[in-house]
Amino acid sequence: LVSWVEQRCNYGVYVQRITSSATVYPGWANEGLDVTACAGLDYELVVTMIGDGSGGAYISWPDTRCGSWDVFLSRVTGSSAIAPGWPSQGLSVGCTTNTQDASTLCLDGTGGVFVAWNDLRTGGWDVYAQRYSGTGVASSGWTTNGVPVTLATGQQTQPLILPGWTTGATVCWRDDRNANAPDIYAQRLDWSGRLGDPQPILASVRDLPSDQGGHVRLTWNASPLDALAALDISAYGVWRRVDSAAAQLAISKGARTLASEATPADALRGTFRVTHLDAQTFYWEGVSTILARGQSTYSYVAETFADSTAASNPATTFMVDAHASFGPFFWDSNEQNGYSVDNIAPSLPTGLHATYGPTSTRLGWLLGAENDLAGWRVYRGSTPVFTPSALNLVATVSDTTYTDATTGHYVYKVAAVDLHGNLSGYTSVVPAQLTGVDGGAIPATLWFAPVAPNPATAGALLRFGLPRDAHVSLAMFDANGRRVRELASSQMPAGEHSVRWDGNDSSGQGVASGLYFMRLETVAGMRVQRFAVVR
Repeated sequence: LVSWVEQRCNYGVYVQRITSSATVYPGWANEGLDVTACAGLDYELVVTMIGDGSGGAYISWPDTRCGSWDVFLSRVTGSSAIAPGWPSQGLSVGCTTNTQDASTLCLDGTGGVFVAWNDLRTGGWDVYAQRYSGTGVASSGWTTNGVPVTLATGQQTQPLILPGWTTGATVCWRDDRNANAPDIYAQRLDWSGRLGDPQPILASVRDLPSDQGGHVRLTWNASPLDALAALDISAYGVWRRVDSAAAQLAISKGARTLASEATPADALRGTFRVTHLDAQTFYWEGVSTILARGQSTYSYVAETFADSTAASNPATTFMVDAHASFGPFFWDSNEQNGYSVDNIAPSLPTGLHATYGPTSTRLGWLLGAENDLAGWRVYRGSTPVFTPSALNLVATVSDTTYTDATTGHYVYKVAAVDLHGNLSGYTSVVPAQLTGVDGGAIPATLWFAPVAPNPATAGALLRFGLPRDAHVSLAMFDANGRRVRELASSQMPAGEHSVRWDGNDSSGQGVASGLYFMRLETVAGMRVQRFAVVR
């Protein structure tokens, strides 16, 4: 495709299509196609043209039909015609006062075109830009007669516009705002007509510390449009990449999916969207929508699909999008992976006791309150100070009892292990001949068993173990922190103990239904158990 200015009927802009063998393309007249339809232009040699990606081209030129030099734009097809929707004499990009010229073009990636030009409307040379659809309609969000790319002092001339790496465009120009020799400046121009890059930046996806796994904290830098007083961003959507087969199965069963990649929507659970990169298709499921508040940074705790363990290290990929408050626009952040870890080990096994028989030893302990317990590991040693290891591990069990078919009075240590391989501390049981204490069950640390039964209806049993002789205070409190009753306040020997609560308060009256706390205090520490009373 070749374009030129010719004084055939006044001055006009013409286009011709030539084959690779240097002949006029079939369907094109030998004289070319008149883009301006003899509109009566003044003499001007500058014509800019780029291919439209569909066999045709976009063409821009300066034109005086509005009374001063202004930029006009047209589109021709590959079959020698003005494209549908475009005026036969070209489209005025901006009929404003003073001069507009030196236009430059680039495609917008969706079939439309960006145009930038020099503009004298403010009295000095500035750079303006506009975006049009493939049918010659100014894009939503763009102001009439274009948006200013730069209004700096001095003269900004010779603009050049190039397509952006994802969406939008980059404009660069010659600029003499500084006293020294002219410099080169550039600006990012978004497809919505905003300067800069409106997308949020996903800064980190990190494990949530001190949890049972399954969660990460996303932190992102706000879109530059999310600022007072404009607040051009209404909300942020958090999206999690999902397996393509699983997403397609959910969609086939009626799950909501966006109509296209360019459709903004709330990131609701069960909503899927699709993105494309380098011929690859990715599916994303909504996690949550967070309202914008004009902050510089945001964070959100999101669920992962699986936790990192010693056996595997699965990552979950996230993305955040920012939704415009002024129109149906949104901008995707970068993608980032995150890993979740179960950081909490189970609590110490409580109530460990041993029954030594002539042919075996039977161990028992209480079931912990954790919901991710996988089992317990039992170790056997000859002294109370032995160190548990793979060499003295005798069993890994999923029940709260174990029978060791070995004769002799050994020391046993038991640790709880959860589903992610976290190991608790060790609780010990020592035979009487090694401690000199009748009964022999001396715990290594202070423990306080859960209140049983829970909820309680007519009292409960309180069990605890002391690693050494100590003064014990055992008291009951209500949900507001008021002391309901003192159940024990005395010196007690090392070992396991139990106290029965009869369901009454300090005045002898039955307590009302509600939430209560039992607090055990000794020099070895404090333990609290929460329980409910139901009448």
